[in-house]
Amino acid sequence: MNRGFSFGILFIIALLSSAPVFATGSISITGVTIPTSVSQGDSFNIIMSVSGSSVSDVSGSLTLPSGISCTPTGSQTISLDGNGAGSATWSCSASVAGDYTNRITASVSAKDTGDSSTKQDSRQTGLSVLSPASLTTSSVLSSSSIAVAGTSTFTVGVNNVGDSSTTFNISCTSSSSAVATCSPSSTASASISGKSLANNQFTITGVSAGTSAITATIAGGNGQTLTTSQTITVTAGSGGTSTSTSSGGGGGGAATNSTTAANNTNSNTTGTTAGQKEPNTSKLAPEQNTPQQQNKQPSQSSTQNNNPPASGSRDYTSLIVVIVTMIVLVIGYYFFKMHREEKGF
Repeated sequence: MNRGFSFGILFIIALLSSAPVFATGSISITGVTIPTSVSQGDSFNIIMSVSGSSVSDVSGSLTLPSGISCTPTGSQTISLDGNGAGSATWSCSASVAGDYTNRITASVSAKDTGDSSTKQDSRQTGLSVLSPASLTTSSVLSSSSIAVAGTSTFTVGVNNVGDSSTTFNISCTSSSSAVATCSPSSTASASISGKSLANNQFTITGVSAGTSAITATIAGGNGQTLTTSQTITVTAGSGGTSTSTSSGGGGGGAATNSTTAANNTNSNTTGTTAGQKEPNTSKLAPEQNTPQQQNKQPSQSSTQNNNPPASGSRDYTSLIVVIVTMIVLVIGYYFFKMHREEKGF
């Protein structure tokens, strides 16, 4: 009986050894290629790379947030090469600006050729969608009233409230060049990044008495055209520069046009203030003595030092001497009397 049992065991082992062995299938995402950022409205691609073995019916899909769309929609078939590698590509566009980091899900699924089970893998990815460049402007005069031949600084701020960079240039004009001129008349093209402010300065010079509107025209590389103006008054007379050191809309009460604050205040300055005259500081200099006045002062001091003391001072000194003398006499008489009493006189 023991021999029969042993033969039964050996038969079962042989039967199991002859049964086919199936390898376990696998599928995984090896990488997702996507831009770090794109501008709103731009197109971009998402590429998912996969690796698998002992699987069939491999397909990939994307789960997208609102504001991003891709084609093809749904899932697409992925073919694996002899090394088990494959990829799928989607063409996408972003219609809404925002941060979509880790808000896109790439997924892959396949059928195990051994046991027909489903194998899956997924990965989170995303990008930033930048709003387009959007420019605003403001301006200020350091002084709204200057004399003929005087100068004032015209500061023009260009603010990019969008996320994307762009370029711009500025032209400066005077409505009456016979009253005031603007220098330079224009600036070279400059770049401005998103969320930043660029300040540009021009020198306004008075030519003749009157008023003139100083206008800056900003041409943006994004297609925007903006203008900002300030009025300056030139008074009769020549000489003195009427510029102010204030950069925030100071002298003369010049008003600042509408502006939108940026998150980042990095500023670039273009233009020039060359040719500005030095401010007239004659009123600010402290009074100084003339050489004649300086020579007179020592003699006056010397005269005062040689004057005799006032009579009131002499009387006061004499009174002190008299009082001290009386005190000494009283003390002397007191000691003299005590001495006589001790001797028995």
